[in-house]
Amino acid sequence: MTLKLDPAEIKRILEEEQARAQRPAPSPAPQPPQQAYVAGVANPENYIVIPNTNIIIAKTQSHSGFNWQDTKNVLAKDGMFMPWPSLFMQYFNAIIYASQGKATLYNGAGRVIDSAETQQLYQYMAGKAAEKPWVWLDAKFEVGNGAGGLDITTSEFTVQGTINTIRQALLPCLLENCFADLDSLNTQGLPIKKSRQQAYSPKDNIYFYKPLNPLNGSVAGFGADAGGVYLNCDGSPRGSNSSLGVFECAPLAPRKT
Repeated sequence: MTLKLDPAEIKRILEEEQARAQRPAPSPAPQPPQQAYVAGVANPENYIVIPNTNIIIAKTQSHSGFNWQDTKNVLAKDGMFMPWPSLFMQYFNAIIYASQGKATLYNGAGRVIDSAETQQLYQYMAGKAAEKPWVWLDAKFEVGNGAGGLDITTSEFTVQGTINTIRQALLPCLLENCFADLDSLNTQGLPIKKSRQQAYSPKDNIYFYKPLNPLNGSVAGFGADAGGVYLNCDGSPRGSNSSLGVFECAPLAPRKT
């Protein structure tokens, strides 16, 4: 027996199939990063995994009151390290993207940071909360062969899980104090493009203080307050302040099988 369908019914089925084929596939559930790794710290939920790395960074600053070198020394004794500009700015931009719903953040335990906490993180990092960040970054500028006659000494995390100190010629970057576009960072984490609008625009720019070459070199830092966010490369390595600290970092350790 041959089954005959009404032409109108055939048309309806075809239209439904066509609509189903054009319907976008559901977005996959967010996957925790690097399941082969685990945070080797006591309270991993207090850290954030920096996207596209095997590194976690503390949600809030600590180790305040030390100068730049002493801060690095104290961190090293605890198996931690200071973030260098490119690593830190990668984290800062990730918070901005996540606050706009364009990225997902995970804590050190591999759990998704929900929208409410993401917004709290952004408010804190942007200087809009009661506590204001003011921290050292691992970069020192001295007379050399790069942009502005300077070299940069910083660190890098190797695939073997070690931290190497490296000195390089400073790559082209802004050599004036001004508002800089956040989307114009070079591979050393410093901006190369001056903002067209020389006024603070949240999530679009930061105020940049150019590197200096004093006798003892200058070092990098990050901060935020009611006036905006800034990345400074003109700090004194000998300076200290009870409010000046660091966002401590640690590598994710291989998960035991």
